[in-house]
Amino acid sequence: MPEDVWDLHEMNGEEDIIYFMRPPLPPDWDRFKIHARCVRSFIYEEKDAEFENEVWETVALHRTTTNSLFPNLRKLHWVSSAGQISYASLMLGPNLTELKLTTGIAPERKCDGILSAAEYFCPGLESITFICGRYFSVFMSLGLSNLVLSSNRLKFYEADMQIFDEAVVHLVQIQSLKVAKLVVPLGAILGSMLKEVEEPFFPSIEILHIHIRQLNANYLALLTGAQSARLWDISLSADDPLKAVLIQYLAAMQNKPYTNSLRALTLVFPKHRKLSEGRPPLYQPEYKIDREIFQYIFAFKNLTRLHIVSANLDIDDELVLHVVNAFPRLWSLRLIPNHYSGRTPQVTIQGIMTIAIGLFDLRFLGIAFDAVSMGGWEIGPRMKYSTRCHKLEVADSPIRSVGPVALFLSAMFTCFHFEIVTSLPDTGETGDTQNHVAREGYKRLWKQVQEQMVFLAHAREQERRRFSDWPAGLYAEFTPTPEPE
Repeated sequence: MPEDVWDLHEMNGEEDIIYFMRPPLPPDWDRFKIHARCVRSFIYEEKDAEFENEVWETVALHRTTTNSLFPNLRKLHWVSSAGQISYASLMLGPNLTELKLTTGIAPERKCDGILSAAEYFCPGLESITFICGRYFSVFMSLGLSNLVLSSNRLKFYEADMQIFDEAVVHLVQIQSLKVAKLVVPLGAILGSMLKEVEEPFFPSIEILHIHIRQLNANYLALLTGAQSARLWDISLSADDPLKAVLIQYLAAMQNKPYTNSLRALTLVFPKHRKLSEGRPPLYQPEYKIDREIFQYIFAFKNLTRLHIVSANLDIDDELVLHVVNAFPRLWSLRLIPNHYSGRTPQVTIQGIMTIAIGLFDLRFLGIAFDAVSMGGWEIGPRMKYSTRCHKLEVADSPIRSVGPVALFLSAMFTCFHFEIVTSLPDTGETGDTQNHVAREGYKRLWKQVQEQMVFLAHAREQERRRFSDWPAGLYAEFTPTPEPE
């Protein structure tokens, strides 16, 4: 638009904000339309935007067309608060194929309006992303469901809000759908509706992420009905399931077209509210994730990423060895509790050595281990180490001495920019003051370990260069000896 229409002024002494000096006139809009036809992608993030609500209000009130501001727009990414999400409807048009809306806790009517507008103005959508945080509304769920039902050419779908049963049934039958990240509604009706579908589910799916409030037999068809041989990434999230139910789901994934093509498996089980008031995980064998569960996971022989997050994980050094032997090509391994598990981890430095030596391609490792009982270990001239792993997530692993842990980890992981991630102090039970204090102390000690590893990594590198004539083999001597009190 002409320079006499808009100007810049400084905002909070940091950046310039665009504002209108006068409302745009029809000749100004005619000039704008010439250039608007060339716009194919529009990405708006409120925190980095150069204009405020007044600009959008002026545009909405004085525009000379009821169609999209950018008639040839193909991609719209809109990240804003509830106050600005409704202005995204100014960009909607028949040529739009990719729509991504991200907002926080919002009044339901504003999000409901933009979803209804997208259903009417955008019949050719191929990608839908709707992220609204933890806010839920029946009106928003209805609007999102209607948008899904009106889209027959979807290739990508992601939402953190559940949709109605009819929309889920429609979604599983879309022939072109390749990525589906959905929240499944709770109820028994969906199971019966899925059984009536005769066509294979997700015929072209490649990535399938499902969040279910509670695992039961009603939703098994989502996995048993999937017949795509190109499916390589499955993620299942639910409240802590019973061991028998989880086995039922993993067994349903055996001998499927995607069994051998599966590369990534993620199981995330937040702690159920009822369990928070009950016994700790150690005394809940009916929820335990142990070797019996892993026997079914070992059927997916080509995994390169395995993530399991649950307070009911029951793993030790022997099970870690089985995981390394079953999946030697892992580049990401995450076996951690999502909060304080109530007991000292059974994995020791022997398990960490097994991982560092056996997983050559590993980039990321997340595992809780006992860093207090370090035992005795020696560095041999033929010792193998991990050169590619650059991040270690230790959750709430207990630690007492910084020096021995830093020496051990620097021998196992040689990346110069190695990062250690710990649980936040308030992770876990509400009112669990004792463990909160312990986690805060662990976090400080692990930070010191990371700082020391920066210097030790360079020293280790000089040692290896000095003895570069040694054969590159695999050797590490480990003699467990109790640490003196």
